[in-house]
Amino acid sequence: MYIYRSNVYDLVIVERQVERQVELQKGVAMSGWTIGWILGAVVVALVVALLLLMIRGASRAGVKAGNILAALESARDNTAPLWEVNTTNRTIDRITGAATAAREYLAGKGA
Repeated sequence: MYIYRSNVYDLVIVERQVERQVELQKGVAMSGWTIGWILGAVVVALVVALLLLMIRGASRAGVKAGNILAALESARDNTAPLWEVNTTNRTIDRITGAATAAREYLAGKGA
């Protein structure tokens, strides 16, 4: 009878050890899924954060490009008369030439 009780006791001990191992394996398996979900959520959060930063940067670049375009158009409008400097110089040359010719004519006529 002692042997029988010993075998039953051993079986209970083995059964408890098996139950503990099964619980540990479930915990390990469940913690693996938990870690996977947490890592997946972190990766998704990082991707979302990076996309938001990229969208914000693109928006700011668009605003700056609009401001630059407005400044360039203003500069073009303010410097448009400079393109007429050559015409002004030719006109001055004609006036100067005509004044010189008139002076020479008048100087020759009075002499």
